[in-house]
Amino acid sequence: MDFVTVSEFLFTRYDLPVKPWKDALRKVPVYGGIECTEGGSKAQYLNADKYRRAADYLRREGADGIYLFNFFTTREYGAEAWEPPFDVLRDLGKQRDEEEVNAPEKDALNALDGETTASALQ
Repeated sequence: MDFVTVSEFLFTRYDLPVKPWKDALRKVPVYGGIECTEGGSKAQYLNADKYRRAADYLRREGADGIYLFNFFTTREYGAEAWEPPFDVLRDLGKQRDEEEVNAPEKDALNALDGETTASALQ
């Protein structure tokens, strides 16, 4: 195994227990997953602050990384769609010590340089 991702089912609740997985799988990185919503309605999709809140909790639990599930699903509402909070990607990357980030990841984060569009991620 290269890594294990632990995630909630369907909704983010901000209390995902990563520590028991870290204790059980000492030689495998454990990533904490963040679902894109708190519930079933359009109004319950996570904004940047909610992604940060969930990631902060996962880091405190000892997660080796963050996995974002269905980050782009806000676009499924057609003309009523809004862009996912791309700025949170830079923020979540900065939560790790700079020494932990390898060169390709660092280049990808630097390429964002404040961009908040999908084209910035290509």
